[in-house]
Amino acid sequence: MAHFIRTKKRLADSDTVELLVDYLVCYHGLPHVFIWKSDRRFQSDVWQQLCIRFSITLAMPYAYYPENDGRKERTIQALEQTLRTCIQYDEHDWEHPLVALALAYNMTCPSSTKLSSFRDVIG
Repeated sequence: MAHFIRTKKRLADSDTVELLVDYLVCYHGLPHVFIWKSDRRFQSDVWQQLCIRFSITLAMPYAYYPENDGRKERTIQALEQTLRTCIQYDEHDWEHPLVALALAYNMTCPSSTKLSSFRDVIG
């Protein structure tokens, strides 16, 4: 399931953790594994302590996780293409369509699963 969240380009580690809790943990619970591209931001003490405290594995490189299969990149590409269409006339008003775009994205049924993200996650 995808969540599209408006943020600043540069966030402090504590702000990133707060976003994670506010937008993901409160809806889905704590993950067992965080898989991120190599990014020094996730090597900070804040992330290390968070992962230790909640027994979360912090896995950095995608190369070692073939099951990831590029889904994140495809999601970002789909969001970028759709946002370009939505904000053609007003480039400053891009945050308002995010909720509707997340809903539309999560209701689509990929050919591989034949289930929308909502149906897959919620049942």
